[in-house]
Amino acid sequence: MKQVLTVVGAGLLQNTLGQSVKSCGAATDHVKNVVVTLTPDPPVPGQDITVTIEGDNDGDVSTGSINLDLAVQAMGVINNKVQVGAPFNFSPTPFKKGDLKIVVGPTPLIKAPGTTTISGTVKAVNAANEQLFCVDLDLKSVSDINTLSLAKESATATGGVTSCTRDSDHIKNFVLDTSGGKIDVKGQLDEDITTFHVAVDATLKKLFISLPIKLDVPVTFTNPLPKGDFELSLGPMTGGLSPDPQVSLAGTVKMNDQNSEEVFCLNVDQVVEKEIIV
Repeated sequence: MKQVLTVVGAGLLQNTLGQSVKSCGAATDHVKNVVVTLTPDPPVPGQDITVTIEGDNDGDVSTGSINLDLAVQAMGVINNKVQVGAPFNFSPTPFKKGDLKIVVGPTPLIKAPGTTTISGTVKAVNAANEQLFCVDLDLKSVSDINTLSLAKESATATGGVTSCTRDSDHIKNFVLDTSGGKIDVKGQLDEDITTFHVAVDATLKKLFISLPIKLDVPVTFTNPLPKGDFELSLGPMTGGLSPDPQVSLAGTVKMNDQNSEEVFCLNVDQVVEKEIIV
């Protein structure tokens, strides 16, 4: 899943030598007084990291886009410009008018061999393409892992994105729609969710190189997700990666609740193409 790969790329940091995470917002942004923190700062090998974004939001936001303009180098074989727009629709929205606080973590770092660098900007805009906030990244790390696993086959994928959601999960009447290049999930939550966990258990392949990825990333918003109707839509993605990354991701991505109980589950088996305009 292209959306997931974008998120996973931000986790490829280990044994950081030097880093910077800061606000690059403008006076006209809809989220005022933005403060972005990384804890610990700089990250410490063996310790979990937490990213926090705080500010004053001047209006509810349910529809918008996350726009990435990043340069990523990893594992000695990935060297890409990532210029991607990821439209989103969240209902009910956790991005309410007033005090806004988003906490991602604590979560361990992915151990990727070699040096990893991520630099550039992450910007959020609303439905009118007006900037909400901007985060500037300048991260560099070196791993204590010196070897790469060899994949049995090169990066290929045929399965796309399918549901592995169970009747016992906390979202009922679950519907997954992947038409038109988007990923849309909807249903009814049977509980309030104060913190959701993005749990990734997958394998990233680049040519004949394989990197296992296991993440459990807690995300907390100022406003919890209430019991009742729920819909989250991502895509269709715009922009692209250059050069062609020839990378695939296969495995599962789950949304769990604050008690680590499953809300819904997606099977992922996709290749990231150079052009992802749908």
